[in-house]
Amino acid sequence: MLRGNSPPPRRITWGKILITLVVVVAVGAAVLIVSVAVSHDRFKEERLKEVPALYRDDFKLMDP
Repeated sequence: MLRGNSPPPRRITWGKILITLVVVVAVGAAVLIVSVAVSHDRFKEERLKEVPALYRDDFKLMDP
C-alpha cells in the first residue's frame, strides 16, 4: 500500500486541551455574569413596582 505524501497522524497536545478548557471556562463565566446581571435588573424592577410611589425616590437614591 502506497502512502505518498500523506500528513503524519494528528496528535492532541496538552496545549490544545488547556486552551480549549480556558475558552470553555471563560464563555461559561461570561454567561453566568450576564444572567446574574439580568436577573438583578429584573429583581430591582419588580421591587420598585411593589413599593408605593412615595418611597421610590428614596430607593433610587440608595441604589448606585
